[in-house]
Amino acid sequence: MPVLLDHALTFASASLAGSAGLSFAIAKYSPAVKPFFRQLLSTAAPIAATFLVLLDGQDSAVLHGGDLLFGGAVSALAFGTSYGVTRLITPRRRGGLPSA
Repeated sequence: MPVLLDHALTFASASLAGSAGLSFAIAKYSPAVKPFFRQLLSTAAPIAATFLVLLDGQDSAVLHGGDLLFGGAVSALAFGTSYGVTRLITPRRRGGLPSA
């Protein structure tokens, strides 16, 4: 049975890349989605997909404590990555007062 910590670098890099890609795609093709919800979706989807891969056609899978801690840490990093992508994509308003 595979353990997440056996493939830590692969899991982390795939989750971060997936989070950045999903955040960009949601921002580009569905701009009505609020940034926080976009970040939540783009964080949860790669983590959920990875946990589903662990099932690999089995009826159940065992997640050890280290797997859950590592998954939580990668989720926090993926949320930060999505936040960074959102900050890069969102146009910033220039300073100044609105005209009357």
